[in-house]
Amino acid sequence: KSPIVSPSIGSTKVMSVRNRGGGAGAVAAVEEEEILLSASAQNNEKTLPASAGSRLSGLALLWQFIKQTSSNVRKSKVNYCLGFTACFVVVFVVALLVSVLAKSPIIYLRLGELNNGEVDVQLNAAPFTGYARFNYSLVAELLAQNDPAGIYSYHTPRIHLGLYILAANSCRVRADPYDPTWKYRPPSWDSTSTCGDRPTSCMWNVCPSRLGVTGDAYIINNKREKEMAYGRGWTLPVELAPDEIYMSQYLANSLGVDVGHIVYGLFNLSNFVDRYALAAMAGQNINTTEGHRTFRFYETVFAPLKIKALYTDPQGKYPISVEDGFILEYSTLLSHLGKHLNPDLWKTEEIRREFSTRFDLKHYASEIAVNFAPPRLAQYMTSNYDEIQNSVVRFADTLLFKIGFTNVFVNLPILRQLRDTRFFSLFLGLILNVIIFILLFLSVVLIYSLLMISVETRTFELGILRMIGTTRQGIILLLLTQAFFYAVPALVAGLAVAQLANIGVSNKIAELTGANVGLELDPAGVLWALIMGIATPVLSSILPIRAALGMNLQDSLDTKHSKTKAVDIKVDRSESEGGPMSVELLAIGAGLALFGGAIYYVFPLALLTYNLSLLMNIFVFLLLGMLLGLVMLALNAEHLMEKGIVALCIFWESPAIRSIVLKNLVAHRTRNRKTTIMYALALGFIIFVNVAYNIEVTTFQSFQLQRHGAYFTVEGGRVDPQARQIMSINASRLYLESGMDSFMHGSRPLVLDYTWSTYEWRDAFFDAKEATMANLGRLKTSTQHVYGISPNFFKTAINNPFLQVSDSWNDLEGVDLAEALYSAEGSSRALIGSLYKEYNGLDMESQLLLMLRRSQPGRPDTDLTEMKRLKPLAFLDSAPRFTFSKFPQFRTQDVLLSIPSFHRFLNGSWDSYEDIPYRFFIVKLRDDITEDEMEKVAMTLRAVTTADAGVGMWDFRRTQRPFQIASMAMNYIFSFTTLIAMAISFFSLMSSMFTNIHEQTKEIGILRALGVEKSWMYRIYIYEAFTLVMAASMIGTLIGLLVGYTMTIQQALFTSFPLPFVFPWQILLTVLIGSAVFALLASYSPVRNVINRRVVQIFRMVN
Repeated sequence: KSPIVSPSIGSTKVMSVRNRGGGAGAVAAVEEEEILLSASAQNNEKTLPASAGSRLSGLALLWQFIKQTSSNVRKSKVNYCLGFTACFVVVFVVALLVSVLAKSPIIYLRLGELNNGEVDVQLNAAPFTGYARFNYSLVAELLAQNDPAGIYSYHTPRIHLGLYILAANSCRVRADPYDPTWKYRPPSWDSTSTCGDRPTSCMWNVCPSRLGVTGDAYIINNKREKEMAYGRGWTLPVELAPDEIYMSQYLANSLGVDVGHIVYGLFNLSNFVDRYALAAMAGQNINTTEGHRTFRFYETVFAPLKIKALYTDPQGKYPISVEDGFILEYSTLLSHLGKHLNPDLWKTEEIRREFSTRFDLKHYASEIAVNFAPPRLAQYMTSNYDEIQNSVVRFADTLLFKIGFTNVFVNLPILRQLRDTRFFSLFLGLILNVIIFILLFLSVVLIYSLLMISVETRTFELGILRMIGTTRQGIILLLLTQAFFYAVPALVAGLAVAQLANIGVSNKIAELTGANVGLELDPAGVLWALIMGIATPVLSSILPIRAALGMNLQDSLDTKHSKTKAVDIKVDRSESEGGPMSVELLAIGAGLALFGGAIYYVFPLALLTYNLSLLMNIFVFLLLGMLLGLVMLALNAEHLMEKGIVALCIFWESPAIRSIVLKNLVAHRTRNRKTTIMYALALGFIIFVNVAYNIEVTTFQSFQLQRHGAYFTVEGGRVDPQARQIMSINASRLYLESGMDSFMHGSRPLVLDYTWSTYEWRDAFFDAKEATMANLGRLKTSTQHVYGISPNFFKTAINNPFLQVSDSWNDLEGVDLAEALYSAEGSSRALIGSLYKEYNGLDMESQLLLMLRRSQPGRPDTDLTEMKRLKPLAFLDSAPRFTFSKFPQFRTQDVLLSIPSFHRFLNGSWDSYEDIPYRFFIVKLRDDITEDEMEKVAMTLRAVTTADAGVGMWDFRRTQRPFQIASMAMNYIFSFTTLIAMAISFFSLMSSMFTNIHEQTKEIGILRALGVEKSWMYRIYIYEAFTLVMAASMIGTLIGLLVGYTMTIQQALFTSFPLPFVFPWQILLTVLIGSAVFALLASYSPVRNVINRRVVQIFRMVN
């Protein structure tokens, strides 16, 4: 056999035969086509012989295909750029998002640090020991034992308390701040004045107390906390003089002071040292009434404090919700207080010096903060909450073992915060996994489409190769070479650009969190990018290879007829038994088996082991299956939608144009289906991701609002059963009511109402132990929290959507539930959770037992149980501020009573309704209140809470600020993902329209020869692209709606209260408008390239 190609020429000219039969096929001679088959003519090497697939070695054949593919790339630069971009996007997105996901736990850690401070373990003296302070020196010695690596050496003492301060410039006389005499003596200008029987009277005569506030004082060891990185972003100097403080800007504004100004702090020495030791030093017997009264003058100290610097963000030194904080130096505080003792009582300088040397503040730490050894952040760099919990708990267990677990109360503030956000963290991982899969799928479909286009547009070339003897393996190698021409450069470029982007993202995360998270890509991200970069071209080549090998040689060499087929005929052979297996059936069977295994075994395993990570991965699997399944299902209605769009959107066009558009859509359906799938999947995915994110944001916000019941609440402090003290809001009640009353009048009232609720029964009744609810037979019991509420509670708290009533007493007739508790019948009824309707077999007329167990008076070791009979007033699925549910995981729920009924259950512990300790003061704001108006109300509430050390204010806006960090990061990710998904879909549309027009050059030539205008041709193909995109967009919108709504109702099950379904209309409109523009861009350029030729040239184009 002689070679077809001359050894000295690198290509051959193949002349097509003229059709002289007349009719539609009798067109001008097709121009000579040059097919590149071997090496360039420059080196004069031998070219492919007829049996090229068998004669050339594998490497030589590969080299020939590389050069041939390179030549094709130069000819079809646009197609190559599209394929390269698809592979590049997969590599870039996978490497970057996996790296970002690996760094995302730092965002949630920062959220916990902002809300609680940068402390891993907080140690407090156990209340039952009778001691309130630590000997820090002894604790440090215990922790240092058997710790050569210093793992447990990162600790520091702290004292946190409310401290009354006032500005020196508010005093009536500008006396020397550092002169201690005038603060404890009558003013010199009033010889008749006396200080009376209160140790603060003399000071208040000169500096009115009403001008001061109670701030949160944090007495810390600055040097020690710098060493243990407690406050990573804290930039103020470590050195702080004994009389200097750092103050928050908000507190400085409240006092009207600035840097360099002096404020006076009212210190009680008994809050810092042992009271009995101090009394002995002062020579006072505090066990007597007179001695106790006199000693108050000894322990009261007014010390000047100079503001060294102001700050707006505590940077993790303490919770960001504390606005009135200020910082003092731990190591020098007592020496400073010793200089300002009352000189009339502590008479000699020697005694005052002895005070600062005799007492060491290290022996009186109110709390000890312990952090992980560096690198501390590594303990939290996982999205698996169980792993973090295991690490923190083990660390705390060892601390307790070293110190003595019987004497210490342990608080794990950051771990508690991470538990609250663990679902959001898992959701982020879920969404990123979905993003990676969807972008991989879109890229695979795009490259598959490009390879199919290459196969379809090069049928003549592939036919020549097969005709001269290229084997099936050679064709496969050619297409794989073309696929890896996309992948290999994209892999290198994608990793390089991902590294650059990761540097920017890492710097942004470091800026937001104050943590060094590293600038390099995560190794797992690089590995997955390599796998995806290789898998994408391989998966994309499977179907094009089958198509190339399945083409008929005669049809491949036919250049006269159009390749567009309105009718596709397939002939299936009956295979003998044991023949080739069906790939389709294999894929469907494997998918169903995997789905069944996940549901039947893995899903119960995740529930029983409470493995949230595994459960979320199952949800990813199900969501992706639902998304893809709905897309495939919706394809059956694709042509009906296309007909409807043509009829509605281009009804003004001539019937001929509408008919050609519909026929083109039918003829191109197979190829267009890939574009439809990509557009529908991309749009459905975009809508789903945004709906899912909005759900998570709404869930977080709703959870906070439901827990507190309103945007502004004032909350009472802790309960001390041993001292029989409750830091309730009763003392501030008149101030709160008068302050809110001032906003309830005028033409624009800012406050519509306010209401109260009590402490829980066990807190309000010091002898109480437990409250349980049961049916009359006491077969089923459950622990309950009993509260009393005001009659306007549900009218004031946020009811929509939190108040959900499952069933209620028939006689209510529209009466508010809280008001009904104050009726004659309602006084013997209660609001309870709907779980107990089924659990205890109750109805509205059933009686239930509320069993109140308490200590017997005079006999604390003996319990006494009182049983109260009640009837349900309503069964609640949820309610603002309180815990109700219909699901059994909430076995401990709340019981709501009227204030008089609640008072009866206290057995005379409090004289009247007014004396009952109230814990929550809830404010209802007008719906259209502005931010400035909210701040006015908030400042009034803060003024009251600042003056009362036992009361705190909760501001919804403050809780959202740390959350905005995570929200900002998510917005960046979603915007980037939306852009990438739409870009890939646009590439697919462009390649499909290019091929559609290229295949129909014969039809276009005939229409042009018949006199059809160019404007008609433009409109036909623009309408086709527009109809295709709009039909796909409708499918994607419906799918996104359905999947998003499914996730909404699932989330409502988790939260136990309904969530609003927020549809992203703005994003939908943006995508639809963008799709219409893409349709114009994708069709105009290919049509223009064809119809600008002469008719003869159009007929000569090979397709």
